[in-house]
Parts: sequence; structure tokens; C-alpha cells
Amino acid sequence: WSTHGEEQAIAEYGAYYLRTNVSTLDEKSIWDYYNLIREIECTNRQLKTDLNLRPIYHQTDDRSEAHLFFGLLAYWVVNNIRVQLKGKGIRHYWKEIVRIMSTQKAVTTEATNMLGEKV
Repeated sequence: WSTHGEEQAIAEYGAYYLRTNVSTLDEKSIWDYYNLIREIECTNRQLKTDLNLRPIYHQTDDRSEAHLFFGLLAYWVVNNIRVQLKGKGIRHYWKEIVRIMSTQKAVTTEATNMLGEKV
């Protein structure tokens, strides 16, 4: 196998068109909004899997509101983690962040020293 050179990569670039009825935004703002919407949708798809947020039919409005509240709370937590990581140059999707974080382990140990004190 061999790697493609930069010239071939440039030759394979495509075009992406977005259409909007908002005439007050410049191209960069439209692109930024589009990417924001993509990130929100991607994170929500992943949260539906991770938190089992599939359609659940509740018997009361209060339960439906609570379900929605926890879904939004979960998204808020995810978004805050991702913003903090982006500030450090880490731009992973949530699924990758969870994969990396799942390898981290914490161990709490307790022992008694010669004086009989727990440390």
C-alpha cells in the first residue's frame, strides 16, 4: 500500500452546499451553525444509546417532563466536558471520550500502620 500525496487529496476535494433562508448571516456563520447542529444531533444520538433514552411512553406529564429534563441535563454535562476539552485542543466525539474515560480506573486503599492508625 502507499499513501496519497497532497496533490491527490486536493484533487479529490468535493463541494458542500448549504441552503438557508436567513440572509443576514455570512458563509462562515452559516457553516458554524450547521456544524453546531450536527454536533448536537450526534451527541443526542449517542446519549440515546448510552442512557437508553429511547421513546418511552409515560403515564403522566410530570414523568415526561422529568425524562426530558434528564436528557437535557445529560446533554449539558456532555457539552461542558467537550467545551473544556476543546479548550485544550482535544476535539473528540462523545463516543471516543467515553471510550478513553472507560479505561481510567480509581482505587481506594486502606491500611493500618504500626501505630494502629488507618491510613
